Amino acid sequence: MTIESQKPERGRPQRNAERRERRWEGGEADNGDLKLPIPDWVSEKFPESEYRHRWFRDEPGRIAAHFKRDWDPVEGVDPVPGAQDKFGNPISHILHVKYRDWYEQDRAKMEDRRKETLRQMERGHISGEGDDAGKTLRSEVSYADSANRLG
Repeated sequence: MTIESQKPERGRPQRNAERRERRWEGGEADNGDLKLPIPDWVSEKFPESEYRHRWFRDEPGRIAAHFKRDWDPVEGVDPVPGAQDKFGNPISHILHVKYRDWYEQDRAKMEDRRKETLRQMERGHISGEGDDAGKTLRSEVSYADSANRLG
């Protein structure tokens, strides 16, 4: 049964329409959600209890940026192809590790910044960067483009 046979001629689908069968059932053949594997010897040398493991795309500047954030490449692990750039060329992934306590400290700082930004948004106050930094949003002014209308 197709969706077309469930729809009336115009408007929304009928609420009492017969349910169709699912197209996707998941399972072993569908591996789109799987992460790249961590080699066993890496898990033994850098146990999950002390380290975080992460594969990073080998793109210009990306590895250096992560290195500055305390992610170290794991020597002895070959790069793994796992994506494509906008031109269809393969992009390799390089395995990195970081001390778990450093990772958790960094995540906590990011979460604190996110929560503070949310509080500022609720109060209508901006303390970020740019032209509007430190200004209070006026309530009688629309901050949406005039073409942004519902209905």
